[in-house]
Amino acid sequence: MHLSKRTGPADPENLSDLQHYTKHYPKAQWILAHCARGFNAFMLEESIHILTGIPNIWYDTSAVNDIYSHYLLMKHENRA
Repeated sequence: MHLSKRTGPADPENLSDLQHYTKHYPKAQWILAHCARGFNAFMLEESIHILTGIPNIWYDTSAVNDIYSHYLLMKHENRA
């Protein structure tokens, strides 16, 4: 899934939509493209604390060259 708003995961509407759809479709598995569009870590930095609270989220890390984006995922997400 591509988060469509300009700032990707940092956009409150994107996060709200994701939370809404997760509630309505609890068995859905969300694969968020490009670290949830966290190409620039500042976008992911603002939202990782919310994303970690949403169940059934997976991250595609292709095309993300910012090492800090990967660091944020490893630090905050459950890696088990």
